[in-house]
Amino acid sequence: MIPNTVSVIPHVSRMHTIAATGFSRAAGIYASSRPSYPADALRWLLAELGVGAAGGTAAPGARIADIGAGTGKLTRLLVRAGANVVAVEPVAAMRRKLAEIVPAATVLQGEAENIPLADSSMDAVTSAQAFHWFANRTTLGEFNRILKPHGRIGLAWNVRDTSVRWVQDVTQKLISLEADNVPPQFHDLKWRQCFENSPFTLLSTESFRHVQSGSPRTLVRDANMSASYVAALPREDRDKFARTLEELIWSHPDLKGKDLVEFPFQTKVFVFGRKSDQMPGHHRNDI
Repeated sequence: MIPNTVSVIPHVSRMHTIAATGFSRAAGIYASSRPSYPADALRWLLAELGVGAAGGTAAPGARIADIGAGTGKLTRLLVRAGANVVAVEPVAAMRRKLAEIVPAATVLQGEAENIPLADSSMDAVTSAQAFHWFANRTTLGEFNRILKPHGRIGLAWNVRDTSVRWVQDVTQKLISLEADNVPPQFHDLKWRQCFENSPFTLLSTESFRHVQSGSPRTLVRDANMSASYVAALPREDRDKFARTLEELIWSHPDLKGKDLVEFPFQTKVFVFGRKSDQMPGHHRNDI
């Protein structure tokens, strides 16, 4: 296993201001309140990336770069599966939490547009809940550079299941904040545009049901306060939004008086490969 390190690589930052501010403030509650990823999604991802082995583990010696790794939600699962993981994260507060939570990973300071890894050094690249922040041609150029021949990209997002009434009501509260300062996000699918005329094509995609259990305070208040565009607000506005979420917990018939709730998600996973590696007719571009 690669030893854990935290390296500093000087470069000109292209990080979004909301991400830099929000995730610096919210690293702690992000780690404690955000969901992980379901076991079946991890097994599928490893297999589709070409680095899977029996029992849902990673192939011996598989090297994976987890980009925009945050506090290590996916990094931890990849390490547990047996992969040698290099986690690249630009936000210092997130990086410190990541190194604490996943000591078996190598943790590097870096951004997707300037990855501090050698050419053709990785069997796969992953990015969970993050690619929409750096979805551009420069990033894909870096992925192409660090991937070995036949290496693949795996992207994952936990998406709220808004068919559940209280989840829809919570989501509407967040949308009201987004209206004034819309950050990059998965839902508008703008992130897919950078793959057009790129070296990569979509190979496969799958959706998995996922449920996070916890207290309403953790899953409704803390998880949503950890959203970058919420955490980046001035303190007065953050406090006001926290009160809005607390009032929802106290008053909503599906949340009021409950010590434990289940927050439903759909985990969306996408795997891309180089067009040059595919047989004619074996790739797809419909995301």
